[in-house]
Amino acid sequence: MSILNEYGTAGFQRGVNRVRLAVLKLAAGDLGALCREIDVAKKDYHDVLASAEYPGYMQKIPPSADLAEAERERIIRADWTQDQTWLNGKQDERSK
Repeated sequence: MSILNEYGTAGFQRGVNRVRLAVLKLAAGDLGALCREIDVAKKDYHDVLASAEYPGYMQKIPPSADLAEAERERIIRADWTQDQTWLNGKQDERSK
């Protein structure tokens, strides 16, 4: 908890609960990873949110990609499903 509490102490650090949840997801039970992800969040919380909440999107779609809207939506939907699965404590196929 003391590591998680490092995020949210500065006024510019937004979405404390959401960011902490994202950090926990990215760390996947690894204390060293938890420390690294908290450090990333303290620099720019958007990085941990994007990586935790949209892993497929971040891996498959470079910023300059010219991808059909339907494909973008499919990837985002898959990320949302994966996130909900993780939140509900079920292991997702991509995390095995």
